[in-house]
Amino acid sequence: MEKWKRGDVMLMLKTLSSSSKGNCHIIEDDNCSIMLDCGIDAKYILPNINVSKLKGIFITHKHSLRPC
Repeated sequence: MEKWKRGDVMLMLKTLSSSSKGNCHIIEDDNCSIMLDCGIDAKYILPNINVSKLKGIFITHKHSLRPC
């Protein structure tokens, strides 16, 4: 997990997967989260994200064999 601070805002980047088997990154602050790709099974994503803070999912590309 990487963290950046700009003024009063702390951003965190969680890399859940970055490989040929699937990509999934979560960018979040105290108020919201945005998912970058969701190419892994939800059972690995859900324990790492507060769904009530999720504001969007940015999909960079798709594969016919991936969940999203």
